[in-house]
Amino acid sequence: MTYETNVAALGEKTSNLIEGLWVKHMTGTLSFDEFSVTATRLLVSAQAKGVAISELTLAGYFQQAGLAVPAFQGLQTVASTDGLQKAVATIAASDLDTVMQLRRLATAEVMEAAGNGYQKAMKGYKQIEGYTRGLDSGACELCRWLYKDGFVYPAGQSMHRHKGCLCHPVPTFKNVPKG
Repeated sequence: MTYETNVAALGEKTSNLIEGLWVKHMTGTLSFDEFSVTATRLLVSAQAKGVAISELTLAGYFQQAGLAVPAFQGLQTVASTDGLQKAVATIAASDLDTVMQLRRLATAEVMEAAGNGYQKAMKGYKQIEGYTRGLDSGACELCRWLYKDGFVYPAGQSMHRHKGCLCHPVPTFKNVPKG
């Protein structure tokens, strides 16, 4: 499985779980406070898993280059629980499609945490010289333009991302013989 499929699968699973919690709240099985706290904890857990996917993907690139796989940095890119709980409460109080909004929140939080975790991990390794843009299968016109025929961006430059973007940096390494 690729970075894209792993992050998308985690987002879908998290969305399904959040929706299930909402249904339990709406049928009276969970109070609103129980729903809110559980949904927030679920989002925090999913964010941490998104960061782990990023670190595992990056480790795979080290392995492909024939380099020793570095120890994980144990990155923390999780949003504040207060902010997440406020977002859940705002959505629940909205007159709009609550399930759609909760699903969108779950997916977006996973993608954002994975993307941020990936960028932070890239900056932590001296062996990384730069990166090319790894396009997701549904890359938009902007992302395809930013790919620039495999242009190598400097390692310290953050990769431009947008909501819903599953593109990720593909590292290039220093002193690795070209196969």
